[in-house]
Amino acid sequence: MSLATMEEAHKIIQSIRFTLLSPTELRKLSAVEVQAADTYDEDGVPIVSGLMDGRLGTLEPRQKCKTCGNTASACPGHFGHIELAEPAIHVSFAKLIHRLLSITCRNCGRILLSEEKGEKYRARHKELKQRLNTIPDAFLDEIIKDAKKAQTCPHCGQKQYPIEHGKPTTFHEMVEKEGEAGAAPGTAPVRLTPSTVRERLVVL
Repeated sequence: MSLATMEEAHKIIQSIRFTLLSPTELRKLSAVEVQAADTYDEDGVPIVSGLMDGRLGTLEPRQKCKTCGNTASACPGHFGHIELAEPAIHVSFAKLIHRLLSITCRNCGRILLSEEKGEKYRARHKELKQRLNTIPDAFLDEIIKDAKKAQTCPHCGQKQYPIEHGKPTTFHEMVEKEGEAGAAPGTAPVRLTPSTVRERLVVL
């Protein structure tokens, strides 16, 4: 065995990073776009672009995968993707999305902090990063608490309304409504659809 081979064999994994793939990356890695909810046709053949499309792998002992060409014993299986007609909120990010909606302007999308406060927080962020090499959660909580106090956007002047999070992934904006004659004005929940949420946060 050569020295180079020995060095290669003794490599140690330093770290593993888990992250999200963009829609473009997912499409590149996907073996097939699943467009049909069915599996097999009347003759027992997998439906093309269905849930058992041959490009996703094979379960039959002697059948070859249409993606890698291996039989069931060697084929690792391949994933496909489904194109959604409308945006959908991932349940794992619902709390984060609620925080972002609560501290950003409903009109211009900017964080609800004045330029002066923003500069102060940026300076503290830089100092904490240099001194501790990390950012404490308490510091982030402080920024969120401060931004949520804003009644109007310091950048565009748009009035802000509280955002309520309904489990698992629904959001309602408590918009002020004018009451009928002689009645006091109140608030009414207006549901924020995933499309609306995406439009608000896309500037981030």
